[in-house]
Amino acid sequence: MKGTGSNVVTIAEARKDANNNLQPDHLGETMIVAGVITSPNVQAPPKTGYFMQDASAGINLFSYDSTPSPLAVGDSVFVI
Repeated sequence: MKGTGSNVVTIAEARKDANNNLQPDHLGETMIVAGVITSPNVQAPPKTGYFMQDASAGINLFSYDSTPSPLAVGDSVFVI
């Protein structure tokens, strides 16, 4: 597993597609990224969808969890 312990990767690294085949290079791997929530929930319950970013890139967090943890713009989070 990449990102174990204090080995957090950047969002850009997690999203990297070096050969431009529209498939992330780390597809199927478990990674840990850290960033700041930059949007309110953009989905209707029970789904959740937030955008987060770090200094390198941004990414969408999406879940069908029926009891999601509420996040607020500006929250610092680690995501696995």
